Amino acid sequence: DRYYLTRVDLCTNIRCDNKKVFRELVRLLRKTATPKKYERKFYQHKDKKRANQYNKHYIRIACGSQELVIYDKTYQMNENDLVVDYDNLPADVLRIEVHYERAKLRSIEKKHNTDNVLDLLWLLIQESKPRICKLVEKCYPDCEYRSYAACLDTIGRSRFPEQTQSDMRMLVTQMQRKQTIDAALRWMEKHNIQTDGLLDKFRKLGINPIPLRQGYAAERMPSLPEILREVGEKPVNVVLSWWKWK
Repeated sequence: DRYYLTRVDLCTNIRCDNKKVFRELVRLLRKTATPKKYERKFYQHKDKKRANQYNKHYIRIACGSQELVIYDKTYQMNENDLVVDYDNLPADVLRIEVHYERAKLRSIEKKHNTDNVLDLLWLLIQESKPRICKLVEKCYPDCEYRSYAACLDTIGRSRFPEQTQSDMRMLVTQMQRKQTIDAALRWMEKHNIQTDGLLDKFRKLGINPIPLRQGYAAERMPSLPEILREVGEKPVNVVLSWWKWK
């Protein structure tokens, strides 16, 4: 109680025993649009090649005094020589962290009418999972990832006007080439293609505009909110085509 609390991290690890699934999930998460009022921040290093490589495994989204950080824990451990011989690690570990800075902690203290450090830490421990899930749901739509063909088929069977369907198909097509949805939307706007409300249309259909990479071994990848809701309760299964699973 003599300490002054300046930051709290809420964390969870998602273990994955198949590198194909893990690498594709990280790729999809990296491409997701930055929500309004949030800022995507990147790992900085004097060696730009090293920084670019690190940012392929690292996502940081900030808003005021709180931020969401998602990264490949196994990559980070290998990069910083943290792995020891006796570690019995799964194929890959995805680390998800919610960081609360002092201003956010102060608002929680006011809401619960306490500035007792132990009481506040105990509260955050009890509420860790719903708080992580809530911030992840703000930053990542609860929409599953599908193959390119499946995305186009779902759009074609929707009741949206033909022009809206055309714009949606264009976004899916661009996401095969662009590194982020933000970049794809900027490209579309530059070419006078309507983008207002386009992402909401995908949410109504329950699909993500980022398609699985061509030739990927699965037809479906669950959203990050779906994975987090089930983590600790039951395994999340991604069905791979048997001839492609290795």
